[in-house]
Amino acid sequence: MREVANLEYIQSQPVAGLILELLTKITKHDAALGIAEADMTVDTIAAAFRKQAAVNEAQRQRDIQESTDIVKKDLLDCELQSYSMNQEFAVPSLFGDHPTLTTAQRKKDVILNFPPRHKFTGTGGKEGNPAMTLEEFLGAMNRAQEDMQLSRKEFHDQLVNCSTGKAHSLLVDWIDNGENTDSIYHLLAVNFDKRVTPEQAKQQLRDFKVTRDMTMAKLEGTLTQLSSRAVATLPPGESRKTLQNIEAIQALTRSLPAASQNLATTQFSVLSSKLKRAATFQELMKGLNVYRSTIDADIKANGMDLKKKEGKPAGKGKGGNNNANKPRAQFGAFAVDASIDASSFQEGKQKGNGETKKKGGGKKNDGNGKGKNDGNPKPYCSLCGQTNHTAVQGCRIMKDNDGNPVRVDPVQQTCPDCPAHVSPRLNHPAKLCPWRPSGPWHKRR
Repeated sequence: MREVANLEYIQSQPVAGLILELLTKITKHDAALGIAEADMTVDTIAAAFRKQAAVNEAQRQRDIQESTDIVKKDLLDCELQSYSMNQEFAVPSLFGDHPTLTTAQRKKDVILNFPPRHKFTGTGGKEGNPAMTLEEFLGAMNRAQEDMQLSRKEFHDQLVNCSTGKAHSLLVDWIDNGENTDSIYHLLAVNFDKRVTPEQAKQQLRDFKVTRDMTMAKLEGTLTQLSSRAVATLPPGESRKTLQNIEAIQALTRSLPAASQNLATTQFSVLSSKLKRAATFQELMKGLNVYRSTIDADIKANGMDLKKKEGKPAGKGKGGNNNANKPRAQFGAFAVDASIDASSFQEGKQKGNGETKKKGGGKKNDGNGKGKNDGNPKPYCSLCGQTNHTAVQGCRIMKDNDGNPVRVDPVQQTCPDCPAHVSPRLNHPAKLCPWRPSGPWHKRR
């Protein structure tokens, strides 16, 4: 039975046919020579196969463990170096395999190419002498490295030589701790990058409104910077460029006054039709260049006005109220409603509800315990009509359908859904009307 089991085991092996044929020939040869007992039997062959199988299994287990360890290490490296997937600043990719500063001329070229004369401090400069930003510093280092192609150690030495103050101390510590070039660039960005974060840039793009002191050129520069920063979380490539163009174009159409907004939308459609693809932000701005003077005039006339207007003091002389000599603050602001036709500009009038105060023989008081100040007008909110705050300060009556306060600016058109008794008409968006079915004042309707 044992020999039968061993024979079946041998037959299950890939080389069973060859082994059995060889064993048969050996058996016949031994019989011809009169050898009764041979060294090679079915049992010995089966034992050899089992021993080899055990060796192969042990090797397979070692290979599996090594592969598992490599995968775990790769996953950990990816987690610890996740910043390299979206590096804020590009890291040089060309480095010499051996030291390159072997001649005096080579060292002189390094001094001329790298920026040691204007060292990076990481802090603000003195008045009239602005300090080098991190973006400028790393850009200069990358361009110099591309030309000189120093070894990594030599490049790290130049990072130290071209910095001073806090940046210099940190660079020395990072290099002594064995940080690689990618990690050093990341740590520099974390400590010294003063630009707005991508999240802040996205919020600024959403809230951006063109003001009357802006021009098309200033508007284009602002939107280019904000959109470029807003998409910085994406890796460089076609998707990043596409999203940047979308963000910039949407912000442009949202921020312009109604007439210019319609002009920009029409021009974008015409250009996209001719190009047979969506026009980029720069292509749209070039297409709007012929209307630059018209758009500038529209912005100046109908753009958002956030400036405080100074009023005349209420009175002069000794013993007068000091508050009377302060400028009166008046706020006016409106946002663009995309549904408004360019010709339907309407200005809401604000009615003063205050009555003329009479002088008495005693204390001068307005009845609320506050000192008299005839120079300051009574606040008025053109969103809800109340007189205890202004729209610029934020209106708590503007709430979404869930009852959450919403930050909104007055629009150019008055709300058509307000009750007929509301006068003057209010300049809030119709979807946020307090008298709508889900609004806070629905029961007052």
